[in-house]
Amino acid sequence: MGLKLLFKYWPGIFGIPLTAKLGHWQFSRRDWKEAIIKRSQERPLLEPLAKIPDDFVEKREDYEFRRIRLFGKYDNSSSECIVHPRTFIPAKNEDFSKINVTMRTGAHVILPFVTEDNRRILVNRGFVSLDRVERSFRMKGQSDEEHEISGIIRLDDDVIKLHGAKPNDDGTYKGKTIHQFDLTLIVDYLVRDVTNMSKDLETEEIFIDLDRESTLAGGPIGGQTKLAFSNNHLIYCIQWWSLTAIITFYTIRTALK
Repeated sequence: MGLKLLFKYWPGIFGIPLTAKLGHWQFSRRDWKEAIIKRSQERPLLEPLAKIPDDFVEKREDYEFRRIRLFGKYDNSSSECIVHPRTFIPAKNEDFSKINVTMRTGAHVILPFVTEDNRRILVNRGFVSLDRVERSFRMKGQSDEEHEISGIIRLDDDVIKLHGAKPNDDGTYKGKTIHQFDLTLIVDYLVRDVTNMSKDLETEEIFIDLDRESTLAGGPIGGQTKLAFSNNHLIYCIQWWSLTAIITFYTIRTALK
């Protein structure tokens, strides 16, 4: 008798709590995504930071998306990290014939930057086409001189924030490949993994997306920060809870027969 009832009502027994739980999860995800969108819209408009905050390690979430200006120089003797594939984000009405881009598909180049107070951080210098990933194709943009840069503070990619622990044996969330070229060692990531990039390049866990204005001629093109986040979680929430209602109706109708 028990197995017969279980077979008869299994859609309600298992389906109602499962779909209700998934709907609630999407509802909480909506709040999380709305908070990110709000921060990404408001914080870049604040006065740029003039140095790396002393409490950055303890309060890094409070500085995400803040603009910052720093003085220092790139460590061109270091290995590089790249994140790819990435699509080039042009400035409005930009003439491709006047910039260092041969194809829209490429990678972001991350290099250590040493500040005037000797802080060693990660800087996403920007976009290079796939045929110019190797450093020898962009030597004109490799400056050892001290200069000012400006950019936006970024943390780990959302996919790492969401899933927390990084499941791969090497500690990365997704694949990491190492390429050896004549001039440099390049560590290839699929996502922005600040923790592991800082280990690879021996820097602090501080990551800045370079502004277009800080681009060095002949080098990667800055201004590739994309602060547009999709937020379809309310739609997913309604879909799951609608399914909950349908299963509940089916279960009640079955019980009344």
